[in-house]
Amino acid sequence: SNSRDPDQRRRITRQPSDNVPPEVRGPEVLLERAVNCRHVTSKRQAFCSENSEDAVVWTVVSGLAQLERLDCLAGLSGQGRRPELLLWGAAFDDGSASRALADELSRVCLGVGEKKASLSEPDIVLAWEGHVVFIEAKYRSPNSVQPNHAGFDKYLGNASLFALPPSTIADIGLYELVRNWVIGSELARRRDFAFTLINLSSLALTTTAGKFSAQVAHGPGRGFAHRTWSDVLRAASPVPAWLDRYASERGLWDL
Repeated sequence: SNSRDPDQRRRITRQPSDNVPPEVRGPEVLLERAVNCRHVTSKRQAFCSENSEDAVVWTVVSGLAQLERLDCLAGLSGQGRRPELLLWGAAFDDGSASRALADELSRVCLGVGEKKASLSEPDIVLAWEGHVVFIEAKYRSPNSVQPNHAGFDKYLGNASLFALPPSTIADIGLYELVRNWVIGSELARRRDFAFTLINLSSLALTTTAGKFSAQVAHGPGRGFAHRTWSDVLRAASPVPAWLDRYASERGLWDL
């Protein structure tokens, strides 16, 4: 980038694949399938930035998939099979189960009143038998706070999902987390699965995550948790040298 302040300049690559390690090249195909069609071009461009959240998500998830340790993302051990996996609402692979999960997620989003060309894109969706996990991932950015965002009306109709009145939820403004909580809860309900929403971020976001946790109605088969990038990496250790190096370069071991 061309900031006048050299310390603020960030490396921008020509292609998304140039911004990830060689071991996990190839995010372009999945980026083209991201379900918010209106933002596909801008999402691809943003992926090329040194500080791209999506590039970190792609690299860590792809690395854990290679290790068969996707359970580390959710803090769930002993899972008997590889989960169905979506990134940004799109199937991570060509397996029929992941494609079916992507279709089901789209139907849930349409059911709450979202537009077909701009559906919600949960960063990561994992589905094991009996358990759906949504992950809202943040790298160096905070959780988005958008008090009384116009879209809140779509997601606050089911009061049983929340511990506070809808107007208070909207005033607090944690729109992305609220949206994921509602959509994920409905997807899990349709499957008769348990549901967990995870805010994957740095220790710096612990307070914000705690505020959100106090807003939602936890219960049997439904909950919210905060996990850090270092939590995930430690759970997967030892990781390959290339992933260890990438995590160190991006500061993930310290987040």
